[in-house]
Amino acid sequence: MSPVRVLVAPDRYAALLTSPEAAQALAAGWSEGAGHDLVVARALTDGGPGFLDVLAAASVPGEGHTEPVLVHDPWGRPIPATVLVRERAGERTAYLEAAQVCGAQLWRPGDDLALATTAGLGELMGAAIDAGATRLVVGLGGACVPDAGLGVAAGLGGDPGVLGAGAAALAQLTAAELAPLEWARHRLRGIPVTALGELDRPLLGLLGVAATQIPDPALGQRIESALGHAVAVVRAELGEPADLLTGTPVRVDRLPGAAAGCGLGFGLRLLGAQILDGAAEGLVQVGLVAELAMADLVVTGTAVLGAECLRGSSVTALSVAAGEHGIPVVAVVGRVEAGRRETMAAGLSGTYAVAQTLAGWPAFAASPVPALARRAAAVARTWSPAGRD
Repeated sequence: MSPVRVLVAPDRYAALLTSPEAAQALAAGWSEGAGHDLVVARALTDGGPGFLDVLAAASVPGEGHTEPVLVHDPWGRPIPATVLVRERAGERTAYLEAAQVCGAQLWRPGDDLALATTAGLGELMGAAIDAGATRLVVGLGGACVPDAGLGVAAGLGGDPGVLGAGAAALAQLTAAELAPLEWARHRLRGIPVTALGELDRPLLGLLGVAATQIPDPALGQRIESALGHAVAVVRAELGEPADLLTGTPVRVDRLPGAAAGCGLGFGLRLLGAQILDGAAEGLVQVGLVAELAMADLVVTGTAVLGAECLRGSSVTALSVAAGEHGIPVVAVVGRVEAGRRETMAAGLSGTYAVAQTLAGWPAFAASPVPALARRAAAVARTWSPAGRD
């Protein structure tokens, strides 16, 4: 008998479970249901909340360490943040999580989103550089400050100015006030910056950041107008890159990833950062590409498997990568909101919900770890009833 090698690699289950917690629950349940299998537990990340925790869990002992940093939240209040540092082959890479300094958990009653700035992320990047980082990797998921990432330059340059005063101030932005961009570029000179986020959403327009991520329509329109003005000033003053094939100018606000992290991608691109698909690059960052080569079966999961997840997520990125190796993928999720045709098209061989109906969701949410483990055990008995000859 040779054991079936099962790679358990789930995404986070919304606010119920982090991806490492979900991985442990699924692995425990699978081992109970199919004790003859060799189960390897890993966690998925797309660069969103929990990015550093997943990377730390995937690090070789002694390879990485965290460093605390004091920066400012979007409204100027001091907050603690963390930098994860890995040293490999003489390179010192600092990993940063934008959601720590630009996430919704920082909002307080009375905070005006139009005055919020991403300068804190610039401060965090600067602290990493001062600590000797030779490369920066920034997870953009979960950030929700709509200043088009222009505050990052202000934070890096140490001069808040108009760029660091939030979206409302950008409505009056002039070319003379873009100087912090050059200062920030100078500080980043020789230090590659890679950011992980969504690539296909637009920065402006009906599907843009303000229209889709600002709950108050009137405020959304105000921020949209301010961002549109700021983009126009940047385009006129800094020019635009040319398409490599046609030589025609390409609008910087329409480049892939410009809207990542609620628009952080736009500001980071102006500073020379490379924006990669968070879901796909997350597999690389945690070493799952190598693990897939040795797996016989992949078990993944997330809170809700629906259209948004299937459109592009860590779960679908993993299923695509597994499909390239001919490895079946099953998903054990909180709830399924997609049809069998859609899930199979995404590369999932089987989908299993803990909550079969909406009525069953509260029970799962009240005690997600044992519920997920029980469901995984049942699925394991279906998929791996006995050791393989």
